[in-house]
Formats: sequence, C-alpha cells, structure tokens
Amino acid sequence: MFGLADELFLGIDVGTKAVKASILSLEKGLIESSKAPIYDLVERPRPTWAQRNPDLLLERIRKALNRLKYLSRVSGVCVDATSGSIVPVDKGFNPLYDILLYSDFRAVKEAEELSKCPAVKSFTSFLPMAPYLVLPKIIWLKRNLPCFNKVHMILHESDFIVARLAGVAVTSPNVAGKAHALLEGSGYHEDVYREAGVSLSIMPPIRPIGEIVGYITREASRKFGLPEGIPVVNGVTDASACDIAAGVVEPGQANITIGTTITLHGAVDKPMPDAEGRFYYKAYVNRLFLAGGAMNAGTLPLDAVARAFSISLEKATKLAEQAPPGCDGLIAQPEWTGTRVPKSRPWIKGFLAGITEDNFTAGHIFRALLEGNAIVVTVFLRIVEKVTGMSFAELRATGGGSRNDLQLQILADVSDKPVLAIGEIDGAVGSAMLAAYGVTGVRLSELAIRFIKVRKFIMPDTSRRSLYDELTRKFLGLVDAIADIKP
Repeated sequence: MFGLADELFLGIDVGTKAVKASILSLEKGLIESSKAPIYDLVERPRPTWAQRNPDLLLERIRKALNRLKYLSRVSGVCVDATSGSIVPVDKGFNPLYDILLYSDFRAVKEAEELSKCPAVKSFTSFLPMAPYLVLPKIIWLKRNLPCFNKVHMILHESDFIVARLAGVAVTSPNVAGKAHALLEGSGYHEDVYREAGVSLSIMPPIRPIGEIVGYITREASRKFGLPEGIPVVNGVTDASACDIAAGVVEPGQANITIGTTITLHGAVDKPMPDAEGRFYYKAYVNRLFLAGGAMNAGTLPLDAVARAFSISLEKATKLAEQAPPGCDGLIAQPEWTGTRVPKSRPWIKGFLAGITEDNFTAGHIFRALLEGNAIVVTVFLRIVEKVTGMSFAELRATGGGSRNDLQLQILADVSDKPVLAIGEIDGAVGSAMLAAYGVTGVRLSELAIRFIKVRKFIMPDTSRRSLYDELTRKFLGLVDAIADIKP
C-alpha cells in the first residue's frame, strides 16, 4: 500500500474522554486511527477535585496503539495531552500521586495566596492566576503529599508519557504555558517561582516545539509496540494540537475546539497584555502566540440533557432544530463547572432562566444550551479581538462537538462570522503533523495544505443578528445579576 519512500508519523492525543492515536502518511494523509476510552478513569474524591491514575492511563494508551495496523512502520511520534494537568514523579519517572487534571480546583486557597505576590500580579495580564494553574497545584502537593520529599520532578501529563516512552524529562513552552513559562525564550518566570517558594529544579527543562527530544526506548517498544529508536518530537497541549490540525499556522487564524470544554485560540504575532486578566497567551509554532483560553461550556451539559431525557444526542439535536431561535425566551448558562466568561466567577454554575410550560421541553433546553455555548464563545472572542487588535475573519471548528452542524450554525449566527468545520481531524492528527515536521522539516503550512479538509462551510444567518445580540445582552445581565449570590 505504501511506497518505500513514504514515511508514516504517529500522533497520540490524550483528552478528557479518550486516548486517540492517528497515523499520517506524507503521501496519502490520514491512513488510520484508533481510540480507547479514559473518561472512566477520572475520579472526583471531592466535588472540586479531578484526577486520574497515570498507570491506568498508560495502559489505555497501549490498548489504543495496539489496534493500529501500521504502528511498526512509523518514523516518528509526538504526544499531546490536557493542558495544565500535572503528576509528581520520582527519579525513575514513577508517579507518586494521581494526575491532577486541568479541571481540578482543589488549590483555591493556594491560588488566592499567590495572587497577592508582586511577581504573580505583574504576569496576570498574560496568565491570570487561577486554581487550575500549575503553581497552585504544586503548593497544594507540597502541603498535602506526605512523600513530597521524594518528588524528583513535576511533569505535565504529555511530558509524563514522553518520559515513559523515551526516558527523558522535557517540556515545550506551549505545554508549560500554565506553569508560568516565559512567552519568549526557553525558561520560566523565575521571580514567580521564588515568591511561590517552589524550586525550579523540579520543573522539566523547556525545549522548542517540534524538536526531537528523545527516542523510543527498548522497554517502551516492548510495552507499546512502537519501533525502538524512532524519534520523539516535542509537542503541544491537546487544544493546541487541534489548532495545528485545523491549519492555524498564520496570524489572524482562529480555532475553536468543542469538546467536554470549549477552547478558543487565535494566532497572533505579538502578545498584548489584558489588564483584566481574562485570557492567557501561549507560545506557539512559527514564532506565533496563541491568545485565548478554555471555557467551561461545551458538550458536558449537552450529554447530561440527553441522559436526563433518555434520548440520543442525534435525537436531541433534531428536537432542538424544531425549537425556534431564542427558544421562546429560555436562556441556559452552559458553564456548569463554574463561570469563566466574561470573567472568572467559579461559584456561578449552570442555570435555566425564563422557564415556561411551553419551552420546558428537551428540544428547547438542548437548543438553549447550544445558544449558550455560542454566546460564551462569542463574548470571549470579542474580548480577545479587542485586546489583541487582531480581527479573526472566520472561525475554524474542531473537536467532537464540531460534528453537530446545528451548534456550528448557531455559532456562526451569534458570532456573525463564517465557521469552517474541519473534517477528519483531532489533536492526534495535529501531533502527527508535528512529528512529521520535526523529523522531515516539511513546513506545517505545507502539511496543512496537503491534509486539511473543510467538511462544511457555514455562513451566518444575518436575519438573526439582532435577536442574538439581544439574547447575549440578557445572558450577560443574568450572570451579573446572580454574581453576588455565593454558596
């Protein structure tokens, strides 16, 4: 099937719900993919905690890889995983605690303490302090992990996987973005770590994105089935891998990854500080920066509504198509795990407003959540555009939630921007592209032209603009109105 000159590259994507593995051929594009579920690994010992067992995660990765027919032919591999998720390890890269996931909010007290540090304050216009960041979690571990004195290094989730594949501890400026890595250069914000009382010696060294950082060890080859000695390329986070897979490699391009949560990233050539600290910047490929962040909106509430009414997501979407725009006055807040938009107020969670006998149906509720998702994204997008001075002419959409065409049409209508649904890609494809770039030197822009396909191009319905502008105004008013109601 493949010529001797054709090279194959593997991308491994570790998200919230699944491990995905994709193999990309330089001649034929995406040739095969597999996945293994991991959502069942997420544990919540307390309501605000979120963690998963790293050894069980490695086993699910092995299962996903073992389903690939052409695994023995790959010439390079790159790994991405959830952003801001960390695990403490010993000198042998054995985990000393579960992975603290990006959605873990146990370090509220530690984040509040750090927010008062002068060095931290000086950096909040580029990285707003919050409990889900790396430093608050490290301080929590120092205070609560009895064996913290045995910690050799704090690894990001993807870096832990690379360490077990190649026997090296290294990260990228993109992966380390939530660990107060410098936006330019290859280090960390030393003043922040000094004031936090955390030694930089436990943080992995930062190497450029796309650089070969190691090679598959004999032990890893035996366990995972990868060819021994092939290069491991330094990668990015799961959301950033989706950005690469969507072809966001030039300034002015933006991608929205719709998954359990929604992430919006716009590529800019210069980071401009946001005085209100509403979004972050991350180092990116091609000497660009990603401006944006994650929202707690996404598919989580959609899945919950489908379960509550005992219907499939497809059926829920069909019912939502029958509900009118604006849902007869029903407004839904989709950030069920805490509000991030227009600013962080974690005590404000999901709600329905304007309920009547006529609009309390599965279709109305589901559509109201789709509209809520689109409103949250649009408000966030406008904040990013205003601060950066960059206007994004169109929005690319990736992730599992981007397969819902009704969601994409509503997003186009609310944002008043065309939406490009990118087909057959995910973070694993983006990481495979990075592996190809790192090993062969073929530019990412060229790889994007070769492999990326637009599944659907959706134009906004301008007749709905005033309706959705008014709905957005009411939505934000409701969030502000209950802001003082704290548990």
